[in-house]
Amino acid sequence: MSIRTGAAIHCPVSMVMTRDILFHHGRDLFQDVSDKIKARDLKSIPLVDDDQ
Repeated sequence: MSIRTGAAIHCPVSMVMTRDILFHHGRDLFQDVSDKIKARDLKSIPLVDDDQ
């Protein structure tokens, strides 16, 4: 977003953010997390602490 100019800067956040939040736990297998990232064409997803 920081390199975008023009109309993209003036659109609602809901147009660029997802409502279906994706995260993983530290106990998840690397391959499962990697598959989720690839399936959605993401660079990374947040890690959630199991105690929280």
